Amino acid sequence: MDRSKDREVFSGLRYPGWTLASLFVAGLILMPIGVLGYIALTQGLGSFDESSFRALRKSGTVTLQLMAGVAIGTAVVGTTLAYLLSFYRFPGRGVLAWLVVLPLALPPYIAAYGFVEFLDFAGPVQKGLRWIFANTTMQDVPRITKQHYWFPEFRSLTGAIVILTSIFYPYVYITVRATFALQGAHAAEVARTLGARPLSVALLIVVPLASPAIMLGVILCLMETINDIGAVTYLGVRTMTFEIDNQWLNRRSLGGAAVIAMVLFIGVLLLVLAERKARSGSAFFEKKTGRGRISSNPNQIRGFRGYLTAFICFLPPLIGFGIPLHVHIDNASRRLSFFANPDLWKAVLTSVTLASVAALLTLLIAILLVYTSRLNPARWFKGVLSLAASGYAVPGTMIALGVLIPILRLDNAIDNLTERAFGYNWGLLIFGTGFPIVFAYAVRFMALARGGIDAALLRVSPNLDSASRTLGEGPLRTLILVILPAIWPALLAAGVLVFIDAIKELSATNLLQPVGIDTLAMRIFQHASAGHVERTGPGSLIMIALALGPTLFLAHSLERRVRASSGVSPWAPGLKERQV
Repeated sequence: MDRSKDREVFSGLRYPGWTLASLFVAGLILMPIGVLGYIALTQGLGSFDESSFRALRKSGTVTLQLMAGVAIGTAVVGTTLAYLLSFYRFPGRGVLAWLVVLPLALPPYIAAYGFVEFLDFAGPVQKGLRWIFANTTMQDVPRITKQHYWFPEFRSLTGAIVILTSIFYPYVYITVRATFALQGAHAAEVARTLGARPLSVALLIVVPLASPAIMLGVILCLMETINDIGAVTYLGVRTMTFEIDNQWLNRRSLGGAAVIAMVLFIGVLLLVLAERKARSGSAFFEKKTGRGRISSNPNQIRGFRGYLTAFICFLPPLIGFGIPLHVHIDNASRRLSFFANPDLWKAVLTSVTLASVAALLTLLIAILLVYTSRLNPARWFKGVLSLAASGYAVPGTMIALGVLIPILRLDNAIDNLTERAFGYNWGLLIFGTGFPIVFAYAVRFMALARGGIDAALLRVSPNLDSASRTLGEGPLRTLILVILPAIWPALLAAGVLVFIDAIKELSATNLLQPVGIDTLAMRIFQHASAGHVERTGPGSLIMIALALGPTLFLAHSLERRVRASSGVSPWAPGLKERQV
């Protein structure tokens, strides 16, 4: 009877082989979250004492304050940059359109090291203040104490908000800039024709129209904020992610760590659902003109106001990328011998290999899930596959815990089996490799790959699938010969995004790194944790260089998309202008 029911269930599915394979893969991707939920329910609450509850309340308050600050900061900075660069022309606009995305190449922990070094007591800023306000010569500067002047403490919650905002604002900028390109400028032009001031046009028309994109970018920033462990640890900010590590590593309470992780996961899911609910009915359309492209009529800002606008746009990438880069270049220039260390380049090779394999694996899984969803458009099936992409809403520490436990148990089962059968002890067969790290990367960054591929596949007409099947081709050959060539730019962009985030990832790597496998991120973090921040310079420069190329590729793709949407080049000499 059970078998007949199973046949009835799966007989209603289109392409059951693809569907079952996708459900199996989706189950593997969801396994870490399920494992943590089980541990939290069975072990967590019993292991929580009064001190654990106090730590949870305190870390929860700090996390909410950090998220609120980063949300406001990234929304303001990212939207302002996108608005100025989309609707105005001013000196240096073409270069600034590339510069504003550069902070994406900088991991938060590397930015934190650079900021603190730059603003510390021995840094150039405070040295200059002591020289100016203490009325001394530069030779006397080292002997002056902090009692002679006041300077804010950057190792604080405020400092963390500033650093994370300066690093994550490109997520808002990219989503809003792309939205402005597709949305066009008709509503803004009508408002200006009726005499509205530029600020009123921005606040009352342009920003409300782009509010769904702003909210989406802010959600991405908040997910990255929750995942961060390196910067907040260095700055002494005890977030819930920090408390997960503290519960497991210091208090030896795996159940307590699982409880905090699940509380954080549920909070993020509620945040994502609230964001989707808020923008569920927000759909704005504009009539296209000309050859099907949206018209654009940017304003020209000249003179002092133009240079001031350029400086405003230059300030965020200067803070988020220029200052940390300057500090790490300075540290690396004093330690050029570190570049000859073979262990450093071994860590670089390991990081590139793990990130590349993770990007390839994530792309393959995302292609399977998205294409199967196209073959079988059942609503429940789409819901399961969407849930499989929820890993981006989960801190890397939490994913690492969910991956570590089943892999260790599988290793122990294999070891016991081989010892009983052959009298040989294999040890940690799986955990001793880089597979747990690659699998954790795939779980965490699945949403990045799936989102881009899904959006690209929606623009591919289903008639192409029908034509291919009419010619006798099956789903696999249709995918290889028809679908993949049509969406290869989206595949490339998705792979680049996963590679950038994977090579910078620290929180999951910190828990899953086996003995003998050293990544570049962990090598940098270990130097900083030991109090030798100055030694992070060479590794940090290599990390930035590895992520810089893919980041510039994303900037090029964004600007090309903007030009294609507007129908003209934003920097074309003959572009129609209006002086303001």
